[in-house]
Amino acid sequence: MRKKFLVLTMAAVLAFSAFACGEKKDNKTEEVTTVATTEEVTTEKETETEAEVASSNEAAEEHADVFTNAPLDPVNDKQAKDGYGSTFEVKYGKVSFQLPDYLSSKEPQKVGSYEYYIAEQSATGYAMYAFDVEALSFNPSELTMADKTMLISTMEASGNMEVKNACMTKVAGLDALELDIESKDSGETSQYGRFYLIFDTYSNKMIVTAVLESKSSEFEYMSDFEKIVASAKTAE
Repeated sequence: MRKKFLVLTMAAVLAFSAFACGEKKDNKTEEVTTVATTEEVTTEKETETEAEVASSNEAAEEHADVFTNAPLDPVNDKQAKDGYGSTFEVKYGKVSFQLPDYLSSKEPQKVGSYEYYIAEQSATGYAMYAFDVEALSFNPSELTMADKTMLISTMEASGNMEVKNACMTKVAGLDALELDIESKDSGETSQYGRFYLIFDTYSNKMIVTAVLESKSSEFEYMSDFEKIVASAKTAE
C-alpha cells in the first residue's frame, strides 16, 4: 500500500513541479508511471524488506517535526490577491470547487496529468491553481506517520522541493493531507506553494489540488487558494 501511494503521488508532484521546466515533465511522468505498474504486478516488490522498514523509520524521524496543527502563514511583502467575489464551479472526483473569475481562462490547461488555471503570468512571475485525480488504492485511515513522512521524503527527492510544513485536515468533510512546499532553487523564479491531498472515498479517488507561484509574482495567492479549498463540497 505504501509504495503504491508514494509512486502515484510522486507522479502527480513531478507533473505539477515541472510547470516551469518545459519538456522535462513528460519523461519523468512516464518513468514514474512505469514504476507504478511494475510494483503493482510484481509481488516480490510488495514485500517490505528490513532495509525498507529502516528507511521508513529514518524518514519518520527526519520529517516528524514538520507536522503541525495548521498550514503556515505566508511570509513575504506582497499584497494578497483579493478577487474571490465572483466565481465559477469545477468538479474533480466527487468534489466541486469554486474558482475566482480573474483566472485567465475558465478552460483548464494541462501539464502531465494536471489541469491548471493561470492566475498570473508575466516575464518575471507567475501563479497558478491546479487539480489532479489519481486512483485511491488504499484506506486513508491506515496511513501511519511513517507513511506520511516517507511521502514527504519522496516528494522532496523527486520534485526538487522542500516540505516546510504538513498537517492532517478535512476538506469537504474528507480526510486530507496539507503540505506547504518551497523549491530548493534560488532566485526570483523559485517557487513556493501549498498542496492538499484529498482522500475522496466516495469515488475512490485521491484529489490533489495546489497553488504554486514564483517568489517574484506580483500578488500573494494563498489566501484566495484557501477560499477555493473552503468552498469544496461533495457533489451529487
